[in-house]
Amino acid sequence: MQYSIYVEENASKRISSISESFQGWLYQSAWPGMGLFGESYILFSIGTLKPIWEVLFPDCFSYEECPASLIHSLTYSVVVGIIVGMLVVGYLANSIGRRRGSILTAFLMSIGSLGLFLVSCFLNDSPLILYQCMTALLFVFGLGVGGEYPMSASSASEKAMQNLLLRKEMENNGNVQHIDHSDTMDQASRGRQIQLVFTMQGMGIWFQTMILMLLLLAKGQTGEDVNEYDLQSLLKIWRISYLIGASILLFVLVSRYLYLNESKVWADDKKNREREVADRNETGYYDSATVPSSDHSPTRMLLEMYGMRLFGASMAWGLWDVAFYGNKLFQSSFLLAIAGENVSLLEFTLAAALNSTAALLGYFGAAILLDHPKLGRLRLQVVGFLITGLLFLICALAFGHLQSGWLVTIYLFTSFFGQLGPNATTFLVPAEIFPTEMRTLCHGICAAAGKIGALTAAVLFNFLKRDVDLFYICGYASFLACAITAITIPDTTGMDLLETDHKWRLASHGRLAEYDGAANHPNYVSMYERHQNKICNNASLERIR
Repeated sequence: MQYSIYVEENASKRISSISESFQGWLYQSAWPGMGLFGESYILFSIGTLKPIWEVLFPDCFSYEECPASLIHSLTYSVVVGIIVGMLVVGYLANSIGRRRGSILTAFLMSIGSLGLFLVSCFLNDSPLILYQCMTALLFVFGLGVGGEYPMSASSASEKAMQNLLLRKEMENNGNVQHIDHSDTMDQASRGRQIQLVFTMQGMGIWFQTMILMLLLLAKGQTGEDVNEYDLQSLLKIWRISYLIGASILLFVLVSRYLYLNESKVWADDKKNREREVADRNETGYYDSATVPSSDHSPTRMLLEMYGMRLFGASMAWGLWDVAFYGNKLFQSSFLLAIAGENVSLLEFTLAAALNSTAALLGYFGAAILLDHPKLGRLRLQVVGFLITGLLFLICALAFGHLQSGWLVTIYLFTSFFGQLGPNATTFLVPAEIFPTEMRTLCHGICAAAGKIGALTAAVLFNFLKRDVDLFYICGYASFLACAITAITIPDTTGMDLLETDHKWRLASHGRLAEYDGAANHPNYVSMYERHQNKICNNASLERIR
């Protein structure tokens, strides 16, 4: 009897623990990342829906009814929109805040996705007009997608900082027993928390391929012969797919408007800056200990202190997106190059589903490894680039020599290691290596550089004459990004990000030399910065002598 009671109590505790963990995931990761889920669902459907469009509008995709530039603009327009959105929203978010910025991005994505659904319903009889409208709507959608990157990354990073401050405050007050460990985190889990938010992007891609595969099965569109497809059924599949994506993003918009709170870290930082300026205006007296110097403008300070970090993070993300977005936006080209031109829509979608599943495992694997003290952000990014580059080169060298099954397997490993390393870290790193005041702007610049890489891939891949060159380009881009990462990017694993803010505030007061905290520790600066510090120290010793 006592054993039975013990088992019941133990089972009850486990169920309660699982319930709390699930609720924590919903609040900490799923809801904050739902914008990334919705944007990836719509954005990367370009690669999976293209074979359906080719069946529905063969004259358009053979460039008889539609010009080639229009078909290619489906990819170009969304990438250009993303670049503009990253820069504009990333800049505005420093002024309007994280809440308003997040609502703005959700609004733009909702308008774009709802428009894509509506034109698929009413303009399918006029392919030329249809794709002209889709090009414009994808640009609007891209504006929201672009803003979502700096907003989601900065908000997740600042949430981690806020929870750490709360934990420290409660510990200082002796209220350790009242800390809710499910809703707080320290430096040892900050990367995992941000990555779990970003993992929603991978879940969106995976969910879209699953929905498409189930719809093809439900509508009986499994034939290998183009003539066996029912065009009305394919139209319904396309519309339902877009309707689901639009519904998700409308939910994101409404829920953010009703429930999203402002970032306390950003709000406190803004209040401190405004108070300092107000004190200066009231007294007319400049005290470098309390008031920022006009000689230290934020932009100038950013370039002087973190210019090389900004360059490195931007280039790494840009080169990665040549491979990542090139893979996703041209997924049909990659998979058809490997599996052959005669695969059915269902077989193609199944291959895309396997690819997105491998990638999703990489997303979750990154969440486990990012905070590991022997790996961390830097090593994971360097090793990820190296392995991914090698796998792409193997695909290129083995192309035409191995059976398609082996090539697909190697290609799936590129997706897994790509998400495990560089796709996770290029998103995370810019959210941690810059001060709060400049975080969304810098993240927006890095992400925009990434999409310039994606745009480069979108243009370049359309003009490649050999399929094998797709893999060569992705491999060489990964190797170059590996070298840039190792030289220019620091590892912030385990560092309190408030130290970066403290250093920034002292620099803005003209007192940078007084800072001697963790942000200057050799473990938390890049190889380039360590070299520069060594040169400066040697110069100081020479002057003393």
